[in-house]
Amino acid sequence: MLNRTDPDAPADLALTKTEIDLLDKLVADKHESRSATKTIPHYLIKLARLGGDPDGPSNKVIWRGLSHLSSV
Repeated sequence: MLNRTDPDAPADLALTKTEIDLLDKLVADKHESRSATKTIPHYLIKLARLGGDPDGPSNKVIWRGLSHLSSV
């Protein structure tokens, strides 16, 4: 829900620093621009890609991404 209500919110409102660091190491950014502030939508896309869907998040894909992230 936070992704919809405040898409510019920083990722650390929903993810821990460890989760953010792991996602940065496991999933490369699609775009060359690497802004200093990474938002929740940025990391939801990374979770979706980790969960097996390159196009975008769904509940099932986000769950798979979080499961994979927690097993690392």
